[in-house]
Amino acid sequence: MKRFVLLLALVFLLPVSAGAERVINGVEVLTGTDDLVDPAHAAVLVIDLQNDWVSSEGRFIRADKTTPADPSKHKVAPNYEQQIRNLKPFLARARKEGLPIVYIEYIHNDKNGVPLVCATDIWCQRNHPDTPFQKEGEWNGRTVSDIAPQKGDLTVHKVHGDAFSGTPLDSLLKERGIKSCLLSGTATGACVLYSALGALDYGYYPVFISDCVDPHFPNWFGDSFPMVGAKDVYESWDRQHDEQAKAGGVSADAHQGLKKAAR
Repeated sequence: MKRFVLLLALVFLLPVSAGAERVINGVEVLTGTDDLVDPAHAAVLVIDLQNDWVSSEGRFIRADKTTPADPSKHKVAPNYEQQIRNLKPFLARARKEGLPIVYIEYIHNDKNGVPLVCATDIWCQRNHPDTPFQKEGEWNGRTVSDIAPQKGDLTVHKVHGDAFSGTPLDSLLKERGIKSCLLSGTATGACVLYSALGALDYGYYPVFISDCVDPHFPNWFGDSFPMVGAKDVYESWDRQHDEQAKAGGVSADAHQGLKKAAR
């Protein structure tokens, strides 16, 4: 706990300016938006935006839970519509920028129905007997089709709230030279938060994309973690391309194409 508080005090309570790198106790620390979201070392995590929670046919949303889901009737649930509308173009722009996109899916049972989660995780749901348990390979546990993984994206299954716990996520990110995790998904005050703390433990900078996570998060988030809107990220990437274009590293046509992709 002391180490966690120290990290927050030294890193995330610093103002998030456009571009800044500070040396704290002899260690270089990324503090500015441009550094934190730099495509050279950032990845996007899409956490738990699965059918059971986000679809109108999911077990949380479906009116008649006694009948099976009908994927052909899928619509994004109203309370997730704006988040998905924001996230879809964000993912498209991130792919164009070359960021790895990692989908995190919470899977409770394997293909044979054998529970993968531990008793303590189930205990946390003791007052919610209707909580769905996703089975590997079934529609309920897949990311909603509106933002489904595309060719080249990664998918990681987890059995805890933290996307790093018991998964190959750390190895996948380190292989790609990642320093920052741009966080999207649900629930912001639960699995997204747990994954942010996991990112800290493994040496990554967690950055909440404020309009790509659900809005139900504690007020102290903004003071403890970088909270950056998608528009601010686009502007940061545009600044980088402007600098590269001036240096002759990016053609004018390619630069304008990336800007259009963000609109």
